[in-house]
Amino acid sequence: MLALQRDQYLPLKVIKEKLALYDQGHDVLGEATGTVDVREDREPSASEQEAEQPLRHRIAALAEGTFAHPASGSATYGREELLAQSGLSRAALAEIEDARLIAPQTSGRYDEDALIVATVAARLAVRGVEVRHIKPTRHTVDRELGQIEMLLAAQRKRRLSGGAADLQSLAEAQREVAGGFLALHAALLRIALRTSI
Repeated sequence: MLALQRDQYLPLKVIKEKLALYDQGHDVLGEATGTVDVREDREPSASEQEAEQPLRHRIAALAEGTFAHPASGSATYGREELLAQSGLSRAALAEIEDARLIAPQTSGRYDEDALIVATVAARLAVRGVEVRHIKPTRHTVDRELGQIEMLLAAQRKRRLSGGAADLQSLAEAQREVAGGFLALHAALLRIALRTSI
């Protein structure tokens, strides 16, 4: 891909699109490779369409994507499967469980979110980030959960006696507020990283 940029002067945006196609199994390296006129009429990419959406829609989509619950009967993983799929060591998994970052379900199996945490921890370990470095994340989550519950306490009290529709509305409010916290956290971290370089 770097050769495409060097030899054909492709813009990084076009290379990014080619990488996305490559990840989907398309043979982008074997395609005819002439120089690309970036002014040509074409359909905007998914990332460009997403950038054109109002910010509030993007935050809502982030919340929905992050907090959408897997359907019942969704994939679960035994301990050995979790270790194999995440690349996490046994010692690191024990540390993660001790830090209350993940825990098996009552069935003894792990859900998809546990697999995500284990995989991220394994990938961070490659960069020298140890489990002790990510332990404070649990405290941050607990603090944010406390804030969200406090902010939604009045709605919770009113809706717990209102039946299924009100409970669904409360769940939507929780997802929206949590998505806002998540977007805020990501934006503040990006700002801090930019100013620290």
